[in-house]
Amino acid sequence: MEAIKKIVNASWFKAGLLGLIGLFLLFDKDIFYSGIAFGVGFRELFLAFKKPQVETVEKKAEPAEKVEYKSKTKEKKSKK
Repeated sequence: MEAIKKIVNASWFKAGLLGLIGLFLLFDKDIFYSGIAFGVGFRELFLAFKKPQVETVEKKAEPAEKVEYKSKTKEKKSKK
């Protein structure tokens, strides 16, 4: 079962399947929809040859020190 899932989810399989769908739509004279199927098929084919991306580990930044700012406005003194 895992082997079937691996084949069906492969980009080259999706590209071939979309190519067949595009051909059937072209024979049915649905040029617009066959073009869409061919376009998505080419996209999947190009994704099959794409290099896998290497995951990078990001170093988390340390929290900054708490800085207190003095306000520039004059503080009002409360009268008792």
